[in-house]
Amino acid sequence: MSQKRFFHDQLVLLLMLVIGLLAVFSVLTVFLRIDTSQSVATLRYQMEGQGEIPTFFDGSPTALYNFAAAAMVFTILNTIIALRMYDKKRSYAVAVFGLTIIVLIFNIVVSGAILNLQ
Repeated sequence: MSQKRFFHDQLVLLLMLVIGLLAVFSVLTVFLRIDTSQSVATLRYQMEGQGEIPTFFDGSPTALYNFAAAAMVFTILNTIIALRMYDKKRSYAVAVFGLTIIVLIFNIVVSGAILNLQ
């Protein structure tokens, strides 16, 4: 019975729509911006203290697909968690959705920053 209430709750549906759109946007930006014609992609940027030369760590461009996979995993798992939490308390499910939105925004920002290093 709670699943019916879950999918009829307007706030939950709005949050699920926003999460779905953010996940699709994250996946599309990663897939469209990865250049697989290059044999090496910058995966990490590190500075050791002030005044030192920054270090770039390289790897395969296919490792960048993990950002798209992470977006999908976050979306699916947090929707399942929110569905189960909705039985206990509605505000917990809304909080899970809110945190998922924050995580997906961070995923988009970080993947964009790393993809700009290519």
